[in-house]
Amino acid sequence: MNKVLIFNNDPMITFIIGALGTTMLICLITIFIIYTIIKPNIIEKFKFLTINLQKTTKKLEEIEKRIEKLESKSQKAELDKTVKKSINLYKLKKP
Repeated sequence: MNKVLIFNNDPMITFIIGALGTTMLICLITIFIIYTIIKPNIIEKFKFLTINLQKTTKKLEEIEKRIEKLESKSQKAELDKTVKKSINLYKLKKP
């Protein structure tokens, strides 16, 4: 047990192990910062964008429905226009 705690190894190996340990700690700290500070802000921005996108799609659907109604009304108006009929259809003579 005492042999494990005593570092009689080459100093280069202990330096490499220490460097790897510190880089792992730095990586863990950065991951923690990303998940606790940065990620919630990004999620809020994405939620805001998706809500705005849903609102615009609803507005576009409403506009499309209005356009369809107006087109159908204009088609009905064109069909309802009385076509000038010639006098011969009424069997009347020209004056």
